[in-house]
Amino acid sequence: GEYHPQRKAERNFEITIFKKDASLESFIKNQDKVAGSVEQTSEHLSDERVGGYSAKVVKRCDIGGNCSKNVYVTTKNAIQLIFLEDYYSTQEIAEKEVFDRMLASMKIE
Repeated sequence: GEYHPQRKAERNFEITIFKKDASLESFIKNQDKVAGSVEQTSEHLSDERVGGYSAKVVKRCDIGGNCSKNVYVTTKNAIQLIFLEDYYSTQEIAEKEVFDRMLASMKIE
């Protein structure tokens, strides 16, 4: 087939919004427990600011070595989980801009 060096790999992402009824830390701990039960490993990568909100970044990998990056953004009444398939690095500037744009487009209470 043809080679297209400019073409970006398609990446799946999904955003889930949870009602905030616990601290972000205990919420993530709970999610780690669930991940562990299906034999996924969890690694906390960093604490960041995304779109003016504080966010925690967690990398989860399954037994086959497929990893996803989970960005937990906490707002006043909600915890948003942005799940990104096959993302490893946390410090890509382009990615930060994408996050900020995504968050800016959502009405967050």
